[in-house]
Amino acid sequence: MVTKLRNQVEDLKLKLGESDAERASLKKDNESLLREDEALQKEIRLLSVELEHLRKSGEEGNGLVDQLRTENAILNKKIRKINDFRLKDRHITYEIQALRHDAISEKEK
Repeated sequence: MVTKLRNQVEDLKLKLGESDAERASLKKDNESLLREDEALQKEIRLLSVELEHLRKSGEEGNGLVDQLRTENAILNKKIRKINDFRLKDRHITYEIQALRHDAISEKEK
């Protein structure tokens, strides 16, 4: 009976030693995970700053796009006015040619 108890005590000591080793291993793993977490948190902060910078750049870019659209609309209006003027000029030129033709026809009669 004493031998059996001694064996049980030895088994418990072995298990306790294994448990201590496992606990130490888990502690190391935990410390490693904490360091990794800190590194990831730092990277997240850096990415957040970069994202905010990109967001601001995008807003500035959108402002430039709006400005370019406005300028484009103004230029398109000017182009339409020029085209209208050219069309009127062409029409007047045709009228002048028709009048010249009529005048030449009148002279010949």
